[in-house]
Amino acid sequence: MKKLIPITSLLIMSLGVHAQNQQATVQQFKNDLYRTMTNPTGTGGGNKTTATLWRISATGNWAFNGTSLEASDSSKYKYSLSRGSDINASSDFSIDDYGLGALINYDTALKFENSGSGLEPSARYTASYDAMTQRKVFTSQMPGSGSFVNASEHRAVRDGNNNLVKEVYFTWNSSNSQWDTTDVTEHAYDSQNLLVKDSSYHYSSGSTTPTEVSYYDYDSNKDRIHSLTLTWNGTSFDSSLQSTSTYSNHQPALVIEQSYNNGWVNSSYDSSGYTSGGVYNYNEYREWDTLLNEWVNVDLETRVIGSNGRPQTAHISEWDSTAKQWSNVADATLTYDSNDNPTRLSVYVYIGGIKLPTPYYISNVYYEYYFPEGISNTPVSEALNAYPNPANNNLNIMLNGKKDVLLTLTSMTGQTVRTLQAGNNNSKVSMNIADLPAGNYILTVHNTGAAPARQMITKQ
Repeated sequence: MKKLIPITSLLIMSLGVHAQNQQATVQQFKNDLYRTMTNPTGTGGGNKTTATLWRISATGNWAFNGTSLEASDSSKYKYSLSRGSDINASSDFSIDDYGLGALINYDTALKFENSGSGLEPSARYTASYDAMTQRKVFTSQMPGSGSFVNASEHRAVRDGNNNLVKEVYFTWNSSNSQWDTTDVTEHAYDSQNLLVKDSSYHYSSGSTTPTEVSYYDYDSNKDRIHSLTLTWNGTSFDSSLQSTSTYSNHQPALVIEQSYNNGWVNSSYDSSGYTSGGVYNYNEYREWDTLLNEWVNVDLETRVIGSNGRPQTAHISEWDSTAKQWSNVADATLTYDSNDNPTRLSVYVYIGGIKLPTPYYISNVYYEYYFPEGISNTPVSEALNAYPNPANNNLNIMLNGKKDVLLTLTSMTGQTVRTLQAGNNNSKVSMNIADLPAGNYILTVHNTGAAPARQMITKQ
């Protein structure tokens, strides 16, 4: 089943990260469409009252294990300079942190998964950037022998217009301690810098084998209206997949995919709708029934858009072919902070037509603030360490040798909600936050002769 929006995946990984090979396929074409169909929920922009911006610092996900919710996976992101992050909440609620095209521009991402014994390290991603802050190298490492060991690497080549013209994929050869090339994808552009062709190759034992090639066509509005993918059969390229798209105000309204089997055969049908303001709020997905020779309903998603222009709830249904009607599958609710950054996604499922009161899945997103280029951004680790974070009652702050400091805790609206003076003999102080509303706060350490150090604190 190929869909523009992975509707039922909300049940298992709505804000989670899925590692995907960035092949030049029709599926990638569809992903590209929905990344550009609306402005993503950016944590690096919006109407801010100060010179600070927000970026994702961590995620923590919980899943229902049959009796209760338990931690399923989490991520921690570390940055340098003024790189930020985006969440594609306008379409599929995804957090994209894998590969050269990741929307979270971290230096290092630490991944944790629960395989039955609690959260344990599962992967480490690192990235490096060029002078235009475009990711040029992405490296994936896995746990091994007490430390992380190399697993795979992606490298980018860009032209003078900053277009990505080549992606090279490597796997780590532990025997020779070197990176071995496995796959290459080359991208070609027209005079308007529109992507018109992708070519992919596989490397093995020193030889190169084509895998597939894709061609893209556009209308006069520069909207991509057609995609054709050819697959290598061993001696030549055969037609494989094609997609045809129609648009409403530059946003995809209908995408029909066909596969080739002695002729083009319908495969999938994606119809999308939008509010008067252009925010995606509807998707109906169908598949082609070759026996009935007609489109058959599969999934339906509807959303309620809030006054902030962001999705507040989503309702997912599946087609009951026996009753000939839509049946409830799941409801999703999104929560935002005062900066319109999504902080929690809760998914509730229906069993036997009854909505369960306990969430099936919860994803929490945590943020830190940073300054745009040109404003000093003091690394938190050099100045303070506050724990636990998130916190419920007391917040402990390690002063790391700082003397005569003033600590302030500020809400997202700029209101100072706590102040605490620490003397010369304090290596650690505690701040009671039990009566504060749940949400994100900024802890600031003011120390004479030094720039203030700041850390985002989450009150549960």
